[in-house]
Amino acid sequence: MAGEISMRNVVRFDGQNFQQWKFTMRTAFRAHDLLKFVEGTEMRPADISTAAGRAWLQEDAKAMFLISSAIEPPQMESLLTCDTSKEMWDKLSMIHEQKTASHKFLLSQRFHDYRMDMADSVMQHVSKVQNLARQLADLGERLPDTQIMAKIIVTLPTKFHNFRTTWSSIEASRQNIGFLVERLVEEEELMKASDDDQNIALIASSRRNKPSESDQNKQRGASKIFERARKPLKDITCYVCGEKGHVARMCVLRKQESSQQTSYEDCALIAMQTSELNSAQGARVQNNCMVWQPTAKQINDLMEIDQEDVWIADSGASAHITFRSEWLTDYKPITHGNTITLGDGTELAIAGKGTVLVERLLDGKWKAARLDDVLLVPEMGKNLYSIGVCTSRGLDVLYKGDAVRIKRDESTVAVGWKQQNQLHRLFLRVTSGKKIEANVVAASMKTWHERLGHLNTRALKDITGKGVVSGVKMNNVQDFTCAGCKFGKAHRLPFNPEVQRHTVPGEMIHSDVCGPMPIESLKGARFFVVFKDDATCYRKVFFIKHKADVLDCFKVFEREIQNRFGRTMKILRSDNGTEYKNKGLSNYLQSLGIVHEFTAPYTPEQNGKAE
Repeated sequence: MAGEISMRNVVRFDGQNFQQWKFTMRTAFRAHDLLKFVEGTEMRPADISTAAGRAWLQEDAKAMFLISSAIEPPQMESLLTCDTSKEMWDKLSMIHEQKTASHKFLLSQRFHDYRMDMADSVMQHVSKVQNLARQLADLGERLPDTQIMAKIIVTLPTKFHNFRTTWSSIEASRQNIGFLVERLVEEEELMKASDDDQNIALIASSRRNKPSESDQNKQRGASKIFERARKPLKDITCYVCGEKGHVARMCVLRKQESSQQTSYEDCALIAMQTSELNSAQGARVQNNCMVWQPTAKQINDLMEIDQEDVWIADSGASAHITFRSEWLTDYKPITHGNTITLGDGTELAIAGKGTVLVERLLDGKWKAARLDDVLLVPEMGKNLYSIGVCTSRGLDVLYKGDAVRIKRDESTVAVGWKQQNQLHRLFLRVTSGKKIEANVVAASMKTWHERLGHLNTRALKDITGKGVVSGVKMNNVQDFTCAGCKFGKAHRLPFNPEVQRHTVPGEMIHSDVCGPMPIESLKGARFFVVFKDDATCYRKVFFIKHKADVLDCFKVFEREIQNRFGRTMKILRSDNGTEYKNKGLSNYLQSLGIVHEFTAPYTPEQNGKAE
């Protein structure tokens, strides 16, 4: 294999997402022509002293290096006893794939219970289904492609209803996963392309041309009409002029206003929620004058803002709605299938809700505010400010000319202005998720070296000299010595082979504990402890359920050394584990006059015989 083996682009395995890591590693093995050694198809030569044997050992060592370089230290502990790359690979698979009947059942249940996340794209949805199917295949439960395709299709949202019908009419010979993914991506792109201002239920109608109210408005206000029917007319208050004795549709002031200006209901982006939220209430319109009017420049700046960044005042929306997930704080996902219905009958799924931090322009100044219970609808494409929510919370909404004013009592809460399609943009700007810019003070190269995670000096000079990164100012571009880098990049010297060795059997004993094992023994043991003589390499292994059983095993071994071989133990060497470093074992050793030697922390080389 030519070239240097580099694993810098491989995420180190930390015990999670084993299937993704396994796929990446198999790709790396193929790239370096080492997969045959890991899977065991390239058998080890009987005589490793030959040229072929040495070549096999070298290639297998490269595979072992790739594996050990791509896992975190805690995962390395179970591989310390492995001699070949195949042993390392098989042990990792045994620990993390858990090919048991119960795991197959749980994974199969997860596959059948899977539902598409409304915030995911089609490709993300397909990848999740295929990943679950691949995990089942690794456990020996291979699913047919027809079942995988069926799972992908039936878990699509309702907007893909027409696609399901079209797919069922395609010839069975052409129905495969690749073609399905291609069609789904194409369908999703078409939906995005058609998601403009005209087909997000932008309903504009002149109220004076309507012979009667629509069925939708009748349904929304039916309960209020029935309530009014039970009251005497003298007790009813008109919400337009505030006088008693008539209702709004009979109000003379309203008829005068309708001939001069457009009502707030004339152009509404209708979005009624079909689940647990209350329906919108009508906004209260008063013929008052605006106290503060935005300047022409402020209005022009508002109209130049991209449609995706503004809030539209909507009298038909039953809740504040946004499609910008990055704006939401205190986000809570909604997974029980809530939807909203647009004016054309299209249903869009609600992914969650949260709070949006905003600033409102009042009296020429931006003042902080917040919008609570804002619904996240990824497919909406607009940000709607619900007039119904305002009125239900005691706010009044006034429309006058091109302006709209939201107020509480005599205090103005927010102001908006009419855009070209008769809808009103509000003077609101979002502060949630906003980047905070600060003036960068010039600092020395050493300071920037520490700020940038101890970046090397050559790269630091390129940053300032070539202008690679903006905002970095250095006032002392000189070489320096970083003590942290020297300590961090220092290498431990290798341990020399042991030159002194005890010659009397039984005098010095090495001990270590291995475990816990992923699978218990027939008698429930998950650990084993080994005692090994330094002079003769005689060893004794005990299988134990808990590390606390080490003391009992040592007592048995110490009696065996003395009674069977007539030897007296003088030294016990172990690591600093709590199974050795405890009061019970210490008292027992002191009673026998045995010296307990501990290895240096994180230095298993000092206890190599037991390791």
